[in-house]
Order: sequence, then C-alpha cells, then structure tokens
Amino acid sequence: MLIEFKAKNYKSFEQEMVLSLRPVFTQKGLGYSIISNKALCSSVIYGPNCAGKSNIIEAMTTLKDFLLTGQIPKF
Repeated sequence: MLIEFKAKNYKSFEQEMVLSLRPVFTQKGLGYSIISNKALCSSVIYGPNCAGKSNIIEAMTTLKDFLLTGQIPKF
C-alpha cells in the first residue's frame, strides 16, 4: 500500500515533491474514501498543462521497475 511518495531531482522536480495519500481529517465527507485512519482508497492528480503530472507517474513507474528488476531503466 502506498502511503507517501517523494521524488527529488527527477525530470521537472528539482525540489522535493511529495504525494501523500494520508487523509486530512479537517475535510468533511471523506469517510467513504478512507481505507483506515492511515490511507485513502484513491486520489486524483490534476493541474495545468506542463505542471509535472506525467512526471509523477513516470517517477513512480521508475521506482516500480527498479524494485522489480534491480536496475534503473534507461530512457
């Protein structure tokens, strides 16, 4: 289960980027989307063009490939 993903110095992310799937309990109406007190069931990545949305997914894919093969994929 993915709770938090961080990437730094990857493609368009010079500074550290954090994608957190922890619920924010100050928001109302999230009860249906929380697996436990620790994680959301789903999330949405949205933003303007060229904001780095695809780079977040590519960074996650690179991590997955590294964990499965032990090698950093070449682009």
